[in-house]
Amino acid sequence: VVVFIGLLTIFHSMAGSIWGHTLKEFPSPFPRIAFPGSTFIGPHQVGMIAVTAALLLALFAFFRFTPLGLAMRAAAQNPTSARLAGISVDYLVRLEQNRERRPSYSVVAALCRALRLNEDERAHLLRLAALEGMHEMCPTRQFEPLSATTVTLLDRLERTPAVVVECSVDLTAWNRAFDILMRPTGLFDLDPPNLVRYVFLAPQARTVYRSWESEARELVARLQACAAACICDDAFDAMIRELLVTSSDFARLWASHDVLDALRPSVTRMIHPGIGSVDFNVDVLALPTRSERRLLAYVPADQPTMVAFEHLLAHSG
Repeated sequence: VVVFIGLLTIFHSMAGSIWGHTLKEFPSPFPRIAFPGSTFIGPHQVGMIAVTAALLLALFAFFRFTPLGLAMRAAAQNPTSARLAGISVDYLVRLEQNRERRPSYSVVAALCRALRLNEDERAHLLRLAALEGMHEMCPTRQFEPLSATTVTLLDRLERTPAVVVECSVDLTAWNRAFDILMRPTGLFDLDPPNLVRYVFLAPQARTVYRSWESEARELVARLQACAAACICDDAFDAMIRELLVTSSDFARLWASHDVLDALRPSVTRMIHPGIGSVDFNVDVLALPTRSERRLLAYVPADQPTMVAFEHLLAHSG
């Protein structure tokens, strides 16, 4: 307030020294006459109301839709958010300005409560807080061969499509059933095969998945959850950078920052080129490696899918 009064005085004095201190009437663009049958209401008053309404709409649009306006609103709301979280305003400002890089778990938990994050989002934020600044300590990455146990598990799942994926969702290994299911979809046309690149870059993916938008949104949300754990994975970073440039849909979904636990089971609904409409429950198994390697098993979700897939297996040679 004091600063505002001081600036007002300075600008008022400057204007007076330039144009003089004599008060002058600003000409109105609207006629100063009254409407017939009215003493006070005329074009001037209606024009003032219209201009005021237009200014209010312009201010609303500025604070609602422009990056600068949204930033100003967020800055104004920080004190309230900080009080809700039980954190000092100064500390919250330091967090936002990246001057505080080691928040305690109690601070992160308070922010989770204030932001009303769900279970997956809370876990993701806690992982990000724990791994902040740890990139310098990343070990030199070397490819880890599949363990004998994992190879045996893939072989034992003879009639269940199963695949091992890396942190970047590159396909590392898969069994015959997965090959029979997914090769007609064009997944293996990519080199190397990658589920995320297939969904966003392969044109046929938009017809293979019965609800492409839902499948893509869920896939990106799982990638967000993996981001903290994949901090040392150069292939993951390269894939994200590539898709942000090559796919506007991926950039849009990535910017939403939705988070879904990468190990949570899901359902994949497909229109398969060979057997038509099928649904698979996808169970996820975390493998004991330094990398975020996972095994995905596709189990028929209903009897028609099981019959159709058995027919595909029987006629695959």
